[in-house]
Amino acid sequence: MKRNIIILTTLSLFTAAWFGCKKTDPAISGSASTAGFTAAVTSIPDTLPFLQKVTFTNSSADAFIYKWNFGDGTDQVADKNPVHIYAKGGTYSVNLTSVGSAGSNQISKSISVSNSCDNTTFSKLTSCGTQKWTWSSAGDAIKVLSPDATQVYFAGPAAACQVDDKFVFSADGTFNYDANGETFSVQAGYSCQPAIANAKTFKLFAKTGQIPTIILPNLAGTAKPFIGTTDVVVGNKYQIMAITDETMTLRGTLSDGSLIEFKFKLPSDLDNVKLLLTGGATRSWKLDLSKVPGPITVGPNDGDPTSYFPGGTIPACQADDIYTFGQDNSIIYNAGAETLVAGGVGCSAPRNYTTNYTFTNVPSGAGIGQINLPINNQYFIAVTDRPSENVYRILEISDTKMVLRAGNGTSGVVFDLYFVKAN
Repeated sequence: MKRNIIILTTLSLFTAAWFGCKKTDPAISGSASTAGFTAAVTSIPDTLPFLQKVTFTNSSADAFIYKWNFGDGTDQVADKNPVHIYAKGGTYSVNLTSVGSAGSNQISKSISVSNSCDNTTFSKLTSCGTQKWTWSSAGDAIKVLSPDATQVYFAGPAAACQVDDKFVFSADGTFNYDANGETFSVQAGYSCQPAIANAKTFKLFAKTGQIPTIILPNLAGTAKPFIGTTDVVVGNKYQIMAITDETMTLRGTLSDGSLIEFKFKLPSDLDNVKLLLTGGATRSWKLDLSKVPGPITVGPNDGDPTSYFPGGTIPACQADDIYTFGQDNSIIYNAGAETLVAGGVGCSAPRNYTTNYTFTNVPSGAGIGQINLPINNQYFIAVTDRPSENVYRILEISDTKMVLRAGNGTSGVVFDLYFVKAN
C-alpha cells in the first residue's frame, strides 16, 4: 500500500511539472514569400540526340525553403538554384514553390527545350522516329577513294548477302543492325558469315559549319561497330556527305588514310520483292514441272486466268528454258537446244537473248511488282505469244518459287506462269 502511494505521488508531480513548463507558440510575423526564377537552356554537347541542360536562377524573396517541379516526371528537388537535364525536346511547365516565415508562394513558367529533329540532318536520318536504311542498288554503292578523294581505288555494288541489310536509326539515339541472317565480313576474307554483332546506340555530331558525322560507340573486346561494310573506320566515325528524304552517302577513314564511301536508300516492299527475284545478285528460274495440271494457264483477264487453257504438260524444249534475273536489271534467257515457238511452229532454233528490264510497282490489277521487257518480238518470258505490252506481274514470290502473270489484265489475255528456282 505504501509503495502504491509513492508511485501516484511521483506521477502527479511529473504531470504538474510538464504542464507548468509548456510554452506558448510565438505569433507568425514577417512577409509571405514571393516566388520567382529565370532559366537558361544549353545543349550537351554538339551531338544528337542531345540532352538539354537548363540552369535555373532563383529570384524568390523572403524564402528559405524551395521545391521545384520540372514538368518532365522526374523527382522534385529542393535546391535553391538547380541545374536540370531534359532528355528530350518539348515545352515543359516548371513550377517553383517558395516558403518564407509568413507563408508560401508558387510560380509556373513554360520552358521550351529544342528538339533534336529541329536539325535537318537528324530529322532525315531518323525520320523523327525510326528510319531504316538499306544498300543502294547503284553499281558504285561501295567506293574506296584516295585520302584526298581525287582517285577511285575501287567501285562496286553491295554483295548478295549485303543488299538485304538494314541499318536502323531512331530519334532516341538507338541503333539497330538487321543482317537478315548473314553479314558480308571483310575480316573473314570478304565472305558471307553469320550475322555479326553491332552497336546499339549512335550519336550525330552536328556542329554548325562542319560535316555531320555519325559516331558509334566501341563494343566489348576487340569487335568493332560498323555501318555498311565491316571495314574498321577511324574513331567509328561516318561523315554524312549527302542526305535526302530517300538517299544517303556516308564516308569513313580507313587506317591507311584512304576513304571508304557507302550509298544507302530507304527500303521498300518493291525492293524486297526484287531481292527475291534476283537473290541480291543473280537468280535463275525455270518453269515448275511439278505444278498440276501444268506450269502455264491462259485466260482472258485477272478475274478468269484459266478458261482459255487450264494447264497441261509442256514439251522438253520449253521445260529446260532458264531465265536469269540480275540485281543490275539484266535478264538472260538460255533456251538450251531449242525454243518452243507458239502458233503451231513448235520446237525451233534457240532464241537466246540478253537484255535489260525495268522493275516497277504494278500500276493496276493484281501483283506485288512488275517486270517490264522491251516491246520487241525478240524478248519474252516462257511464251513467245505473250501479250503485246510485254509486262509480267509478280503475283507470288519466295526464295524458291514464283508466279508471274504475263499481260496487264486489260488487253484480252493473261498467262499465269509458275516457276521454281533453277540454281
